[in-house]
Amino acid sequence: MTSSSGNNDTPHRPKIGVHISIAGGLGMAAERAIETGCDCIALFSGSPRKWKRTMPSETDIRIFTDTLQQASIHPVIVHAPYLVNIASPDRSLFERSIDLLSYELDFAERIGSNLVVSHPGSHGGEGRQFGYERCVAALEEIFSRHGDGSVGIALELTAGGGHQICSTFDDAETIIRMAGMDDRLSICVDTCHLFVAGYDIRSPDSWRSTISDFQSRLDLSVIRVVHLNDSMGALGSQIDRHTHIGEGEIGVEGFRAIVNDRRLAGIPMILETPKGLDNSKDRANLRMLRSLTVKTS
Repeated sequence: MTSSSGNNDTPHRPKIGVHISIAGGLGMAAERAIETGCDCIALFSGSPRKWKRTMPSETDIRIFTDTLQQASIHPVIVHAPYLVNIASPDRSLFERSIDLLSYELDFAERIGSNLVVSHPGSHGGEGRQFGYERCVAALEEIFSRHGDGSVGIALELTAGGGHQICSTFDDAETIIRMAGMDDRLSICVDTCHLFVAGYDIRSPDSWRSTISDFQSRLDLSVIRVVHLNDSMGALGSQIDRHTHIGEGEIGVEGFRAIVNDRRLAGIPMILETPKGLDNSKDRANLRMLRSLTVKTS
C-alpha cells in the first residue's frame, strides 16, 4: 500500500466510523450512522451471541443502502457473531460455524458489503497447527459456497487468551499462506487486541516498529480494516477489554501515529469502544480521533 502524496496544506483525513447497533432494523442503523457522523460503519446481522438469523426484507435493505449512499457513508463492514469458531475440534461447532459464517457472507452481499470480519476461534487445546488447518478447511468450504468472490473474509487478530489462534503476526502469515486465497482472505487489526497480545503501539516509534514487523511477514495490503479501541489491559496481558480513545493503556500518542499513517489511507477504521445511552460516546471518540490528524509533512 503506497503513501498518498497530496498537498502539504491538506490534512490527512482517515476513514473512521463506528460499530452501529441494528436495533429497530437496518433503516434505524443507517440513521444512527448519520447522526453519529460516521465515514464508514460496521454492524452485526443479528445478536452476536445467538445462532438464529433472519434475513432482512428487500424493502429494509433498500432503505438502508439508499440512506447510506445519500450520506456518502462507505464501506459497510459486517462483523460475524462471536459464536463462530472455525478452528474448533468439536465437529458440531465447526460445522455450525461454517454455516453461520456462510450466512454472514450472504447477508453482506445483500446489503452491499464486500467484507465480513470474523474471529478465527480456538483450537481447544489441540495445538496451533491443528487450528490453522481447521481454519483453512473451513474457509475453503465457505468460499466454495460463494464462488463469485464478491465478499471476502477478514480474520481479526485476537488478544491471545486461552487457545485462540491468530493472536500473532506469525499466525496471520501462516493462515494466509496456507489458504492461498488471494484477496478473498485478509486481516482485521484490532488495536486493543494487538496491544494486549504483546505488540507495543503506544508511540510513533513503537507503532513503526510493530507495523514493520508485520510487513516483514505480509504486505500491508492484506489489512482491510482496523478496529480502533484503547485498552484497559496492560501490554501483553491478553485482557480483551476495550475503553475510550486516550483513556486506556495505549493512549493518545499511539492513536495519533495510527490515524496519521498514510500507509493505511483508505482503510476503514472502526470504533468498538463502550456505548453510552445514546451516541454521545461514539461522537466524542470520533472527535478525538479526527483532532489527532495532522497536515502532511
